[in-house]
Amino acid sequence: MIALLLISLAVAFYVFGFPMVLTVLALVSRKPYPSSCADGLPQSPANWPLVSVLVPISGRAETLPAKLTNLTAVTYPSHRLEVLLVLDGPVTGLREAFSKYRAGVECPLPLKIVQCARVGKNSALNDGVRRASGDILLFTDADALLAPDAVTHLVAAIFPEDIGGGCGRHRIRTSKGAQSIYWDLEAKIKSAEMRLLGKVTASYGTLMAVKRCWFKPIPPGVTDDHFLALSIVAQGVRFIYTEQAVADLEKPSRNPADEIRRRRRIVCQSLYCLSLWGDLLHPGRWGWFAVCLWSHKLLRRLAPLFFIFIFFSSLVLGLQGSLTGWLIFCAMTVGTGISALSLGMLMVSKRLHRLLRPPAYFLAGNLGMLIGLIDFMRGRRVIRW
Repeated sequence: MIALLLISLAVAFYVFGFPMVLTVLALVSRKPYPSSCADGLPQSPANWPLVSVLVPISGRAETLPAKLTNLTAVTYPSHRLEVLLVLDGPVTGLREAFSKYRAGVECPLPLKIVQCARVGKNSALNDGVRRASGDILLFTDADALLAPDAVTHLVAAIFPEDIGGGCGRHRIRTSKGAQSIYWDLEAKIKSAEMRLLGKVTASYGTLMAVKRCWFKPIPPGVTDDHFLALSIVAQGVRFIYTEQAVADLEKPSRNPADEIRRRRRIVCQSLYCLSLWGDLLHPGRWGWFAVCLWSHKLLRRLAPLFFIFIFFSSLVLGLQGSLTGWLIFCAMTVGTGISALSLGMLMVSKRLHRLLRPPAYFLAGNLGMLIGLIDFMRGRRVIRW
């Protein structure tokens, strides 16, 4: 019990202290942050790469007018831009969305519609790539609004020959809160990885670009953005992150129940993705990249298990007369109780003091991760969502 408690505590502290450890390592390495700018592209826009923008849509088209209007406003030359709407199954309100878009802009972009059966996002994206003409495949969600220069910065960032793809910065449009804190932390991790490794271990699907020559078809049951990032690194080129390419998004989770469902799906899919690229977890072959991948994408997914181990091992030690065991058990009980109470209040009423929102979403996220881990161990594969 003592060994189990100490190991679980060590892993838990390491997982949540990893961003700080990574930042320190990046500073100690004294490597400059790889910069990117539009000056890296050919001087004449006529020679810029043709970019195929793939926008996956499923269910309803309510965010489509704003998305298309947003793409019309990007500064990347329109004659070097191709927009493909990848429809995963029937989409309601599509005709109305097109009419609203065309009525709101002077020069609508030409659109290519890729209609698929309800096969799941990954298979639909593969179909979209087969229909695309661009040298660069840019993936962006229908509810993500890009900064005007986001496409230019991202294309410029991945233009060098040793880079196969990259992602931009994911930013929450709404006021600061628990979810904004999480995504800001993710951005800091990616920035530190860029300084230490010159590449990143994960991607944002809200704004991601891949050179066609390095694209691999996305299998069902994985997170598409993570799969593409790892597949590019496994091929011997870099997948990078650039802060200059920004995509604004509303809160990914509308409420705690949505956060649990979302985490469950992502953890199940990302663990399956890691199983397909297990060689990248070998430190002897991939060095610090493997260490970061273990820390950021595997051990963090297992964190709920270590919390359970800490809870029960400290309880057993406390019952055996250990004061330290009792103190740890009481701290875990109080913390879990506050988080559970905050989560319950937030699910009943959207109004909750801002100081209680982080523990509520922390518990919701860990519950989702635990269920997703169980799903993965049972062999469940999430194809459509």
